[in-house]
Amino acid sequence: MKQPTNRFERVGDVAVDSGLLWVGDPCYFITDTRRKDPIAIQEARETRTWMQFLHGFAKASSRAFRFRNGGKGLGVAIGGFGGDGVYPVYVRRDSKGLVREIVVVFD
Repeated sequence: MKQPTNRFERVGDVAVDSGLLWVGDPCYFITDTRRKDPIAIQEARETRTWMQFLHGFAKASSRAFRFRNGGKGLGVAIGGFGGDGVYPVYVRRDSKGLVREIVVVFD
């Protein structure tokens, strides 16, 4: 059995070109090709493209998004970290090897 660790391990990098980082399950926000609108974003039902979404979002803030039915948990858009770049991603695992925390370092 693996021992628990308080150590973070670097698992890769994330590239940002929109000034925003999205945290969420991709099956909920990838556009269905049979539809004309994003699948789940409730607050921006009029949004038809990624660029329209970006222009309607204050990049200096972070915001949680709900499902169309009002349920929590669609995802979180994170801004205000300085903009575009490539940022390292770290995880901390429990004694079973399951990821318990993620950290993205923006500086």
